[in-house]
Amino acid sequence: AAKMFGAPVDDVLGRICHKFLCPAEIGRCPITDLGQEVEHSERILLRADGGSAHILKSAKRFKVGGSEKLLETFVDISERKEAEAMRDQIERIIQHDLRSPVSSAIYAAQLLREGENLTMDQHQILDSLVASASQMLGTLNLSLELYKVETGQYKFQPEEIDCSDLLNTMVQN
Repeated sequence: AAKMFGAPVDDVLGRICHKFLCPAEIGRCPITDLGQEVEHSERILLRADGGSAHILKSAKRFKVGGSEKLLETFVDISERKEAEAMRDQIERIIQHDLRSPVSSAIYAAQLLREGENLTMDQHQILDSLVASASQMLGTLNLSLELYKVETGQYKFQPEEIDCSDLLNTMVQN
C-alpha cells in the first residue's frame, strides 16, 4: 500500500485511510463507521504525488493484544480499467460506424422493393431485409443512447405516444 501510495511505510502505517484513500467517504467507512467486519470494493487510491490509481480494496477488522486493528490490502487494477475504457471506446466507434452501412442497406432494399418486376418471394426477402436491418439500426441507436445515459450526456426528450397502438403491438406479439 505504501508503494502504491508513493510514500514511506511510516507515512501509511496506522493512518486513517480517509487521509489518502477515500476522502469523500469520511464518516462512511464500511468497517469503522458502519460496523461491517469485512469490506471488498473498488476504490480510487489517492497517491502522495496527487495522482490516483484504481484499486481493489479488502479490509478486515481484527484484534491484536486486545487492541482493534484493520488489515487492508490493495490490488492495483488501473491497467484493467484502462483496457475496459479502451474496449468501450472501440465498441462505441464500431457501433457508430455500423449505422451508415445498415442505413444504406435499408434504403437500397426499400428502393428495390419499388421495382415492378419482382416476384412475391423477392418482395418477402426485401421486406425481411428491411425489418432485420431496421431492428439492427434500432439496437445500435439504443446502445448509443445507453452510452449517453452512462456518461451523463443524455438529454431526456419526452414524446407523446398512442397507448392503444402500443398495447395492440404488445398483445399481437
